[in-house]
Amino acid sequence: MGGPQGSLSFEVIELVEWYLFKPLGPVLFRWKGEYSPQYKGPRVLGLSEPFPLPSTIVGALAALKIVSEGKDFANVRDPLDILGNDFNMWGPLLYLGKGKIGVHRYPGSIVILNDEAICRDGKFAIKEDNLKNPLELGMIQGRVGVKLDITGKAAIEGYLYEAAMFDIKKLQRELNKEEQNTSDVGYAINVNVNLNLKTPALIRFGGEGRLALVKKMDGSDLEKFVPKIGEQGLFMLASPALLSAEIFKSLESEMQPKVGDFEIAECKHSAHIGYINTGYDMAKNMRRPTYPALMSGSLLRGKATSTHLDPSGKHHSWGSLVRVIG
Repeated sequence: MGGPQGSLSFEVIELVEWYLFKPLGPVLFRWKGEYSPQYKGPRVLGLSEPFPLPSTIVGALAALKIVSEGKDFANVRDPLDILGNDFNMWGPLLYLGKGKIGVHRYPGSIVILNDEAICRDGKFAIKEDNLKNPLELGMIQGRVGVKLDITGKAAIEGYLYEAAMFDIKKLQRELNKEEQNTSDVGYAINVNVNLNLKTPALIRFGGEGRLALVKKMDGSDLEKFVPKIGEQGLFMLASPALLSAEIFKSLESEMQPKVGDFEIAECKHSAHIGYINTGYDMAKNMRRPTYPALMSGSLLRGKATSTHLDPSGKHHSWGSLVRVIG
């Protein structure tokens, strides 16, 4: 097993603050696809997922910190200008209350992660009962929109798109049919610095500026999912791990591919190796770079040398690893 691994660097996040992003309605998180007919024809399909990209969360935290500190948005060119160059984030997990969590399984699914989620007979696989598809369960709301001229907020003729909005509360109700669960539900993250945010606060979150409540949370029941450095075990990616072209090529060619100390623990074709765009740069009014990636929900086996899988050491907040318990 092997192949070229590239220059590997690993990072450990110190658990400082837990935050919960609680959507107040269905949310839209676009991952792929252009909202412009000049690329794919007169009617474009914007591909969305039930989880936000790390860049979406980092941007939302930066905006909230700018407001908390009373600064001018025009003076902040990049989220790290306000969050700090050492900022790092672990997550997101879908927090469903009473210790129940979901992890994104690209494309379009959610793994309800508990000690019975993984079949360990031979090659590892996710059990069918623990894999939820929001579209099949009626938790996806279709949305047709039109591109706007940012300066005047006027619709641009012919620039139609479709996207799918995820209703997180419907999933919570589906999972808790037989019990009363009034717990908060939302996207849980941990950050490695004290951000001194004024919370709770309402923010614009994801596509179309949907509203979400951000607040601090007690994440003590989630700490068991954070990798313990040095432990040997099974892990799942909570967010895409960005890769070099060299590592990506080796993953495509090797029968038992590895990334650093980790081996892909399932059928390679189930691990969803692909490409991901890393968000939108509002300051430059352009998309950030696209990278090869090992997608969310991929199962990895090996020794945890970090809380993240970030081979280059340059992509903070991407490639969060979740301990698979059981």
